[in-house]
Amino acid sequence: VEPVLDEDPVGTPPDSEAEVPPRPSTNFILFDLDSVVIQPEAAVVLDEWAEYLLGNPGVNIGLDGYASKECALPPDQCAAYNLGISVKRANAVLGYLASRGVDTDLMPAVGRGQTDEFGPPPQNRRVVIR
Repeated sequence: VEPVLDEDPVGTPPDSEAEVPPRPSTNFILFDLDSVVIQPEAAVVLDEWAEYLLGNPGVNIGLDGYASKECALPPDQCAAYNLGISVKRANAVLGYLASRGVDTDLMPAVGRGQTDEFGPPPQNRRVVIR
């Protein structure tokens, strides 16, 4: 009797070692002033992320919400307001991904307020996907 040779003597790596495809190219979502509404162009980006995350369940991401320093309130109230809206923006993105079937139970969504500003104000009203 001839011995039966294993067709794959080295073995294939388990799924956890499989190569993960590259992330979607856009890693931020922009918002209008004083808004937490996901705009149609942002929905397209988030749909790409949802598809990516559903196809790669071992990938973890986090969401960091930001706000510009623009504020109609008295200056001593702006930082607190902007922190609050940045949390709401991060949660809006989290909710959108969850509505597309993404497991968000362990996905951190953090508000950073008006920190880390760069460029003109509209670029600071954002959620960064990290």
